Amino acid sequence: MPKYLVKKYRKYHARLRIPKDVQRVFGQVEFRKSLGTESLTEAERLLHPIVGDWKQAVALARAGKATEALKIIDSPEGGKHAQTLSNLRKEYNRLRQRDDFDADLYDGVVADLIEDMTDDEDQAREAYLTVVGARTPIMEYVDRWLSEKKAKEKTKSDYRSVVEALSKKYKTIEGVKRRDAGAYISSLVSTVAAARVHFIVGTISGYWKFLIGKGFVDQELANPWDNQPLPQKQTGVRKHFSDEDLISIFKELRGKDRQDMLNVCRIGLMTGMRLNEICAIKKAHVNADYIEIPESKTPSGIRLVPIHRELKPIINHLMEDSEGEYLIAGLSTNNKYSSRSAAIGKRINTVLDSLGFEDRMKKFHSFRASLIRAFKAAGVPEDIAKDVCGHHTDSLTYMTYAGILDIDDQAKAMDQVQYSEAVMRWFRLD
Repeated sequence: MPKYLVKKYRKYHARLRIPKDVQRVFGQVEFRKSLGTESLTEAERLLHPIVGDWKQAVALARAGKATEALKIIDSPEGGKHAQTLSNLRKEYNRLRQRDDFDADLYDGVVADLIEDMTDDEDQAREAYLTVVGARTPIMEYVDRWLSEKKAKEKTKSDYRSVVEALSKKYKTIEGVKRRDAGAYISSLVSTVAAARVHFIVGTISGYWKFLIGKGFVDQELANPWDNQPLPQKQTGVRKHFSDEDLISIFKELRGKDRQDMLNVCRIGLMTGMRLNEICAIKKAHVNADYIEIPESKTPSGIRLVPIHRELKPIINHLMEDSEGEYLIAGLSTNNKYSSRSAAIGKRINTVLDSLGFEDRMKKFHSFRASLIRAFKAAGVPEDIAKDVCGHHTDSLTYMTYAGILDIDDQAKAMDQVQYSEAVMRWFRLD
């Protein structure tokens, strides 16, 4: 019999043993797929494209491209199969509400339908239990769960994506055992940052707790995601940019149709504003001496930011030259949430990576760290530095009005900030 081909229950199946070094990526030791035929000739015809895809997935996994590898093995047929089961489950639940419901009769019908869908005994058993309600599809209650969570739509979308990714690997809540959860976490560790692993596991564990707490699954069911060993998060604060760093960044951003990135970085260095705050500045928010930030994710973020004397010529130029209502015009909003900062943030971080700043502690936020370091070097009191950067959180009243009451002190502090003349030569307008 040809390699990668096995026969079971009269029908042929494709099978490929997964190399040990990437088994944790796929969460299994072999690929197996029914070819749906009793003909050896037909099976051989169908075999090679399937095995070819599997080998490509293994190669991608070995290259560290786990997401692309998993996309290859998540075939359209699997999606159609899941949809069929979902429809059967809904119809079964509808029929179960009828007074004349005959469990033996309908359970037999379900078993026959599933037998036509798969030759794999384990898959057939799980499918049957799912339809009759003894198993819970992972995505069954996601909408209900998200509707009860207090979070922004963008965050909820991230939660959904996390659960959807899991559902491509495991189909039911009850089908995920502690060993499965551990294998899934191991596959994440090799592909995403430690902080993201913590977020994903926390999200999934929260969903499990919701299902158990609401009684949507057996309340005696153990949560396999609790107390799993997780990778240690990278600790520390964002690193500031050195003079050499700043020179290389501004030098790289000059020309090459990167004026928008250059101006965003200039403002970031001289104001300590966050990327989304800079991209949201409207001309109406700009005064001769300060920039108003009327909205923020925290009360302390609502503030007035003094404009440094070195930044004023750049701000004045943008006020005259930018078209439309925003200080930084023309930023792409071609993303799910129409964010003005998403695309340019990726572009800036790509430039930083190309300059050798792969360390995640040196990203756009490092401009903010650089200003704080400049404040410290100039002897500016910590409270004033916090006010400028939107960090102060001691009092709600203080947070609301400090930007107005203390703007003169903040402006004096801002004027004490100095960077080297070598940096400023690349910072200033031509």
